[in-house]
Amino acid sequence: RDFFAARPALRDAADARGIADWLPIWCHEGFPWPVRVHRGDITRVFSHPAGTHEAADSQECVENQEGGKGQAAAVMGGSVLRVLVAEDGRFTIRMIERAVEQLGHVCETASDGFDAMQKLKRGGYQVLVTDWDMPRMDGVELCRLVRRAGLDGYTYVIMLTAHDRPEDMAVALEAGVDDFLTKPLQAVELSARLRVAERILSWESQIRAVNEALLQGTRELARVTQEIDNLRARAEEDAMHDALTGALNRRAWFGQVETQAHAALAIFDIDHFKRINDTFGHPVGDTVLAEVSRLISDALGEDGV
Repeated sequence: RDFFAARPALRDAADARGIADWLPIWCHEGFPWPVRVHRGDITRVFSHPAGTHEAADSQECVENQEGGKGQAAAVMGGSVLRVLVAEDGRFTIRMIERAVEQLGHVCETASDGFDAMQKLKRGGYQVLVTDWDMPRMDGVELCRLVRRAGLDGYTYVIMLTAHDRPEDMAVALEAGVDDFLTKPLQAVELSARLRVAERILSWESQIRAVNEALLQGTRELARVTQEIDNLRARAEEDAMHDALTGALNRRAWFGQVETQAHAALAIFDIDHFKRINDTFGHPVGDTVLAEVSRLISDALGEDGV
């Protein structure tokens, strides 16, 4: 009638039905079978007569009328976390798995620090629960690597340890550990620490969302500012030049007179220009004006007006 004794058969039944995502949050009434699996406001009833998997077909969904299932609070009120446990003690792993799943989260395990780091690099874990003393790579070194790895999102690290000297705690904190759990492990304290991790990760997620919104707003502001600067520069250019010929206009002339010690003004007249407009039309006349302006500008060079 132990929870973990019934869990493999329950998962087999769930796999047979294609509902493996219904991991057990907590179970009661009639172990080993039937089993009620609660998740959020829904309860599924699994019957498993004679140890076969057929009973997954006879499952039924019923509304959970009991309410107040604190163990499923994370599923009901917050996001589901992926928790990685780096621990080589089977009993400790079982206890942590139970606490994590009772809070509505997903628990995965690694045999040591090296195995845990490989899984963390693949991403998707928000919480790391690690033992201090492990083969190949201990918990402190694992934490250092996690902090240096630049993983996507913050990884909340809980250290399991029998070390209680202040200098040991200081070493772990400097490595990046967020919280501690002393051995022998107590399930109540573990659940409380995981709830702390939920709150901090929720705040971290909100801060990241705000920062992303601010960054996006800053980028948009920079884009709009650049666009305004471009429009202002274009407007200033248009205000100082004739729209048809591109030559400096009257406003530009008086502006240069005010700022330069020496300035000269040349007046040109195009002979028989009216005949061009009357014979070929004003569009051709505009082209002639623009071409004459270009020829004069090219003749004057960069120093000319």
